[in-house]
Amino acid sequence: MKVLREECGLTYFQINNEHPRFYELLGWFFGSREVARELGMPIYDDPNREWIVVVADKYPIACSSIEFLKAKGKALMKSGWVHPNWRGKRIYNNMFDERIKIAHEAGVTKLGATVTDKSYNTHIRNGFREIGTKGRYKIMRKELD
Repeated sequence: MKVLREECGLTYFQINNEHPRFYELLGWFFGSREVARELGMPIYDDPNREWIVVVADKYPIACSSIEFLKAKGKALMKSGWVHPNWRGKRIYNNMFDERIKIAHEAGVTKLGATVTDKSYNTHIRNGFREIGTKGRYKIMRKELD
């Protein structure tokens, strides 16, 4: 588990499922009906994901992940969610920025995302372009330098 940033009483951690505290910090998100309802499906983990979890006063209040694909240089932004009491404080944007940094560090050149209306504008502001739709979701891509 790596500390990515600390600000305004929040700590942003990078973690994966090999860490002993992984389910302690992320299990609530995986089992939450509220998270599943807002995202349109439950979130889950797999071995190719790195997660960002945001902790306030020892309690996880937000999470997001990046999934590295088997094809070299490709990854997907996945599963971003912030507790309603903490929205409007740039937490999602900060997690977004951290995922982009993680992708750069891993040598990713093509980054994809399937997004809801809530995160669409964040992706546009960060250079993603819409390439299609899948039901109520937008499929987006970005080339990294």
